[in-house]
Amino acid sequence: MPDETTICKFRNKIIRMGLMKWIFDLVQSKMDEQGLVLRGGQIVDATIISTARPRLKEVEGGKKEKQAYDEEAGYTKKREQIYYGYKLHILTDRRGLVKRISTSSASVHDSQQLEELLEGVEVEELYGDSGYMSKEREAKCKERGIKYRVIRRRVRGEGELSEAVRKENKEIAKVRGVVELPFAILKRWMGYRVCRFRGLEKNGAYHFLLIAMYNLKRCYGMIKKGVQVACA
Repeated sequence: MPDETTICKFRNKIIRMGLMKWIFDLVQSKMDEQGLVLRGGQIVDATIISTARPRLKEVEGGKKEKQAYDEEAGYTKKREQIYYGYKLHILTDRRGLVKRISTSSASVHDSQQLEELLEGVEVEELYGDSGYMSKEREAKCKERGIKYRVIRRRVRGEGELSEAVRKENKEIAKVRGVVELPFAILKRWMGYRVCRFRGLEKNGAYHFLLIAMYNLKRCYGMIKKGVQVACA
C-alpha cells in the first residue's frame, strides 16, 4: 500500500494534468451517447462546503498569530449563520444529472457563476431559486430565447406577491427540487461536508471527481429503474 506522501504526489500530479475534469467530461460524454441527459430545461443551484476558519494561536512571548488556513476560501452568511469555505455551483437537467459545475469562494454570490455554467449548453428553460432573480439576467435570457423560470421573492417597496406569482413559484419549485439531489448524495451518502484540501484549484478538481461519481451512481439507478433513454 503506498504511503501518504506517494498518494499526495499522485493526486497533485493528476490535478495539474486536469485529469479529474477529464474524468467528469468522459462520464458526461457517455451519458450523452446513451441519451440519458435531457435537453431543454436546466436547473442551477449552489451549496456551501465549509473549511477550517482562521484562528489565533498563542506563541512564544504571549503573542498571537494566525494558524495556517486556506486564504482562498471566503465567508458567507445563510439563515443567520456564518460559514467559511467554498461554494459548489451546479447545472443539472430535470432528471438530476449534473451537466456543468464550478467552484468558487463562499463569498461569491450564487448568480455570479451562472454564465460560466451556461456556457456552451443548450437551454430552453432555466430554473433556479430566488437567489438568481434579476431583471437584467431575465432580459439576457429572453434575448437568447430562454424561458426564465426563477422563483420570485417579495421586493421591498413593491408590495406582496400576487396569487398568480405564488402559483407560478409553486410550479417552479416542483421542478427545481431535483437539483438538491446531488448535494444530498454528496453530503449524506458520500459524507462530503467539509473541504479536504486547501486552495481553489485542488478543491475544484476534487469536485469534478465527486460529481462524476455522483453521475455514475445516478445513471445506474435510472437504468435499473428502467428509465427510457435516447428520448432527449
